[in-house]
Amino acid sequence: MATAATTQHAQEEPLSPLATKLSQPPYQLHEAVFKGDAETVKTLLEEDKSVVNVPDCHGNTPLHLAVMLGNEAIIKLLVSYNASARSKNSLGWTPLNESVSYGDRTISMYNVVYFHIM
Repeated sequence: MATAATTQHAQEEPLSPLATKLSQPPYQLHEAVFKGDAETVKTLLEEDKSVVNVPDCHGNTPLHLAVMLGNEAIIKLLVSYNASARSKNSLGWTPLNESVSYGDRTISMYNVVYFHIM
């Protein structure tokens, strides 16, 4: 069943074969973000920039996950590859909403995301 996030992404542009593969479990880009592995994140993005906004089974993009984990270096890396701060997960939350919900701990993440969407 397609979520709102996957439907929204599909309308933006078709997924490349690599992006299609990476959007299936085990969600390689999401896993690299979760592990804090910036080198692998960069490698995957260099191979195919379109994977930057691919949602996981919960509608979370890699940027959602990086914000939730408070990984500023990966947030900046994803934003440099045009990660969308407006993508909504299955609960309707954007990375910006996630950033604000974490309060002062992620104020720098909030600024990165906020200024990216303005």
